[in-house]
Amino acid sequence: MPSTKPSNGQTGVDPYVQLWTSNRADNKITGLVGFGKLKNLLQPRHSYFEGKWAEVKFWAEYLDGISGRVLAYPRVKTFHRENPFRKYQLNRQSSARSAKKIFKLIDSYHLAGFRIIDIETTMPAATSAFLASQGRRGRDIAWSMNRQFWDAMVDNGLVGSGHARHSNLHSWKTECPLEPHFHFHELVPNFELERYEVPVSAGAVALPCAWQAVNKLRLEAKHILAPENVSPFAVPGCSCAYCAGVREWQAQLVRLQPADRWACGQRAVFKKRAWVRRHGGGMVPWTSQQLLLAKAIWLNIQINYARRYCIQGAWSCQAKLFRFQRRYGLAGLVRLLSFLAQFHKGLIDVYATVVKLNLGIGMAKFLNKLSYNGRHPVEDFAVYSNKNPDCSMPGEFTHYDNRARLFGWWRDTKKMAVLSEKEEKVKLSPYTAEKMVRMGNYSTSQLLEDSEVGGERRLVAVNIIRGSPVERVLSEGDKKWLRGVAYQFSSYEGY
Repeated sequence: MPSTKPSNGQTGVDPYVQLWTSNRADNKITGLVGFGKLKNLLQPRHSYFEGKWAEVKFWAEYLDGISGRVLAYPRVKTFHRENPFRKYQLNRQSSARSAKKIFKLIDSYHLAGFRIIDIETTMPAATSAFLASQGRRGRDIAWSMNRQFWDAMVDNGLVGSGHARHSNLHSWKTECPLEPHFHFHELVPNFELERYEVPVSAGAVALPCAWQAVNKLRLEAKHILAPENVSPFAVPGCSCAYCAGVREWQAQLVRLQPADRWACGQRAVFKKRAWVRRHGGGMVPWTSQQLLLAKAIWLNIQINYARRYCIQGAWSCQAKLFRFQRRYGLAGLVRLLSFLAQFHKGLIDVYATVVKLNLGIGMAKFLNKLSYNGRHPVEDFAVYSNKNPDCSMPGEFTHYDNRARLFGWWRDTKKMAVLSEKEEKVKLSPYTAEKMVRMGNYSTSQLLEDSEVGGERRLVAVNIIRGSPVERVLSEGDKKWLRGVAYQFSSYEGY
């Protein structure tokens, strides 16, 4: 048990812990968020993690006002920067910041019906093995495949040139991180950013003319990237203080490309891309034939790269497939994939699902999806090695930080949706993605004492599975483990 010292007239309170019991909710259940991750990643048993353990200092409790739940988050003391739970927490914080920017963007520009396409593109086993053997060069080759894929998607009209994208490259297999499995996880919104040309007449020099043009534009395009109290129009050649101020503001406008300066009279407008209705009534980005075309584009790129780098054994019918592609081209690959789909067979795949952000659970799934896509390879290895403690060390192909690459207007969300310092620090609920209220900090010993027989509260583990929170009651073995990983405070440590 941790050593204790007197604090503010109270005894038996761990250092770093403040007890604000007067603000504690009436809810008698406390959910330990991410308990499964905590148990798997805090102190992995494999020799690779020797000296890389961490311990729980205290728990920060929050109240989810929408669902009425009390949720506790662990605050840990790490002894090495490569601790997998530390990696998990850093990734979760980064994902929360990205999600907050998107949520604020939706509110600021009134993007009703905002949806995210979750796309996964896979590669053959032989291609993954080849890329893994090339180290960093292999990842560069994979990203060049990805770039060609999206260029072809734009050329074939499956996405617009102003689309945005959040991309992560995974080089490992989730179930067995020791095996290379290169694939991309990408999130593509259904809103695209397009240039909007402001009509300017040669003789328009008076200020009222500018205001008339502004009001007309706001009626025609409701999502102009400008605050409501600032006119997005400056009269060319006018030197008044008003137009000079607008031009100064123009220099700070969001830009589609880093080196692209907006010319006078040019703006960007969010436009919602038209989707199609499927048989069940839901809206999807592509028809079945368009999805086959996307798969054929990706297959075509895989064939070209297998030929270029002499990758052997990518498919059992590789030689025949090469000849088929050379003879019939992309249209032939579409027909081939359509034929194979009748027998539930596929050479390679492109998966696409839709996440709606207009509901609380959809926003929470989006937040959890960002965290899933951005996780560090060492997290999956820790889970796998706990089940297989005698496994070998992780391969070199997993030694990278898995940073997301942003494309299109997603790169400029920090400029379009500026978060205040308070908004940066606010905690979002994993149930509703709404803001939660901070209630206080509690030690592990106090949480466990409150949950004992006859105690005030009951502890449940909250784990995020497939983007949704799942609860289970904490067992006696879980409580014993929590006591064992509590941080042992030294006598010289203060608050």
